[in-house]
Parts: sequence; structure tokens; C-alpha cells
Amino acid sequence: MAVSTRVSLREYLSTSYRPDVEYIDGELRPKNSKLETDPMVQWAHAQLQAVLSAWLCSTTTSGASKWE
Repeated sequence: MAVSTRVSLREYLSTSYRPDVEYIDGELRPKNSKLETDPMVQWAHAQLQAVLSAWLCSTTTSGASKWE
């Protein structure tokens, strides 16, 4: 079970935590670091970014004259 600590929002915002924690409903909870370091998650994220980037570039360059 995850350990949580109750703190005020002001204290959370003025403090640096190592390892990183999340502020949820007044509690500090450890971040799920597995998702941040899993190569498959990173690869899927990179693929999604590439696809969206290519799509946005293709729609904005070809459609720019429509909106002028």
C-alpha cells in the first residue's frame, strides 16, 4: 500500500521533493515512476507525438491559404 503524507498546498508548492511526489486531495503520494522509465511507454509516446506532429504540419501547411 502506498504511503501518503498530509500537507498544506502552500507547503507543497514551496518545497522541492526528491523523489518527486504528487499532491492529491491534500496528500503527498509517490509518483508512479515505472511509467516514466518504461521503454515501451516512452516508445508509444514518441510514436504518438510523431504522428500528431506530422498530421498537424500537413493540415496547417496545406490549409493556411484557406484561412487568410
